Amino acid sequence: MQPQDFLPFAELFRQPTFLVDSSGRVLGANRPAHEKFGAPGRLQTILDTPPEALAEFLRRCARTRNRCAGAFALFSGARCQLDGCLVQPRTDSTAAVIAVRFLSESESGAAFHVLNHDLKAIRHEMAERSHVQAELRREREWLRVTLMSIGDAVIATDLAGRVELMNPIAQSLTGWTESEALGLPLSEIFHIVEDGSQAPVPSPVDEVLEGGANATLPRHTLLLSRDGSRWPIDDSAAPIRNEDGAVIGSVLVFREVTERRRLENLAASRMEELAESSRRKDEFLGMLAHELRNPLAPILTSAAILKAQPTSRAGIEWTASLIERQATHMVRLVDDLLDISRVTRGRIELHRETIDLTTMLQQAVETVRGDIDAREHELVWEVPDQVARVEADPTRLEQVFTNLLQNAAKFTPPHGTITVTARVEGSEVVVSVKDCGIGIAPVLLDRVFDLFAQGDCGLDRSGGGLGIGLTLVKQLVTLHGGSVSAHSAGPGEGSEFIVRLPCMPAESVLDAKSAATRVRPPRTPRRVLVVDDNVDAAESLELLLRSMGHTVFVAYDGPSAIELAESERPDVILLDIGLPGMDGYETAKRLKSNPRTSSAACIALTGYGQEEHRQRSLALGFVAHLTKPVETETLSRLMSECASGVALKA
Repeated sequence: MQPQDFLPFAELFRQPTFLVDSSGRVLGANRPAHEKFGAPGRLQTILDTPPEALAEFLRRCARTRNRCAGAFALFSGARCQLDGCLVQPRTDSTAAVIAVRFLSESESGAAFHVLNHDLKAIRHEMAERSHVQAELRREREWLRVTLMSIGDAVIATDLAGRVELMNPIAQSLTGWTESEALGLPLSEIFHIVEDGSQAPVPSPVDEVLEGGANATLPRHTLLLSRDGSRWPIDDSAAPIRNEDGAVIGSVLVFREVTERRRLENLAASRMEELAESSRRKDEFLGMLAHELRNPLAPILTSAAILKAQPTSRAGIEWTASLIERQATHMVRLVDDLLDISRVTRGRIELHRETIDLTTMLQQAVETVRGDIDAREHELVWEVPDQVARVEADPTRLEQVFTNLLQNAAKFTPPHGTITVTARVEGSEVVVSVKDCGIGIAPVLLDRVFDLFAQGDCGLDRSGGGLGIGLTLVKQLVTLHGGSVSAHSAGPGEGSEFIVRLPCMPAESVLDAKSAATRVRPPRTPRRVLVVDDNVDAAESLELLLRSMGHTVFVAYDGPSAIELAESERPDVILLDIGLPGMDGYETAKRLKSNPRTSSAACIALTGYGQEEHRQRSLALGFVAHLTKPVETETLSRLMSECASGVALKA
């Protein structure tokens, strides 16, 4: 036992007790000793006895573990008895340490005697207690360091809810330093409210201290910082218990979840978008079925009429016209679907050339003239004879304005007005297509260019369409470096679509009269081989080509086509790609490798119209790639170009 460890035990005695070394120098004293004798430096100064007597007494105490006693006189004249007890034996480097207690002549030293004999056990117990206290201090320090260093905010309280610890994260989020918060009720530094209503939220610590169970915050809780900042948090609180299991405090752990909330909101928004996209897709599939069935019904009816009874020339022409119109409508639907697929995958390539925008707009108007005249619309034309020239793909740009004019005609009631204007503003040409039709609801105006977006057309679907036309318009205008916007005052107030395109400087454009004019080659009868496994398609194409004056042969698979080509030596081969067994690509390879058939001009005529199919056809030596159904005018032009040696373009 160290001398300083003995002093707390000296306070247990009501008699004055000193701790001295073997020379009598005072090392410490209990309270009664201070009260009676003050603070003497040496024991000899308070005794009226020869120094040799005190020295002998101390030598006896230092030599034994037993109690030593002696009678002495004080300078006050009173007689006393000294009890001595060895606390620490002498070593080579230190003197012995002795506890000396002052007793009156009537007092017994038994208690001190017992203390003397039990000092070893007491020293052991003291060492154990010292070790336990040191361990507790280390554990408390370890816990404090841990709580101070973790990434979450931590606040510990006592049983009354007063702050006992705050780590740096908690200090940062609440705006309170630990020194400011220590001892304050948690309610003064930890204020939380609901994210939406801003209503106060009860502290989970109160629940823990009252019920002794863990508690958590509700979702969407905000922590109000001291400086007014608001932090979205989630947290949990747990009780702190002593060794008996009684609650003696609480620990609150919380974290700032701004990023997590952002990701949750983003995920929720994305889910809503996906649900909306799925809903619009389902609507689109329903519209697609409706739009495809509409033209199929009159086509089948017309076929039945032709088949059921003899028909006059006028009836045949009427029926043929009806079939042509409805088939053209179906082709337009399929083309729109293919175009939107190419656009969304970035597979459209523009073939730019210098074009006069006024001429382009006139062509678009003529394309939809039938729709305008059928509903007796008034067309207001406010376009200069030569408004501007642009570098653009003429086919795609005409598609843009045709779609806008078709929408205007479709959604404008009979006898309504459609206005087309064009003007140059700086380096841009601005084209407006305005109608007085059904208008656009504000809720739809922001997404009118989204894929499959349509207003409420009702079950009659009098407007029709697949809801992809405006998406195509926006994508195609964007590919040309321009922009398109929609404007409407609301339902029933009409709509206006404004297209802005970069125009060419006037001085860089050649006069229209100097532009080269393509001369159509003369029609020349050719020997044509049609290869298609669809018998109806092959035979109908045979009849069409024969009506143009060509000699036609038909094969329904690759091997038959190769055999027929060797015997008939055709000038042109219209070859389907999707043939059974030997496909069109393999058939073309064999035809090109055969000297007897290699000179024939191979034209792909197929339902595969993607760019990769076109590129593969051209790489194999096809002179053109046509997608079904092919227009009569296009087929006639290609036959003539094959005859004249003009470079084909299809």
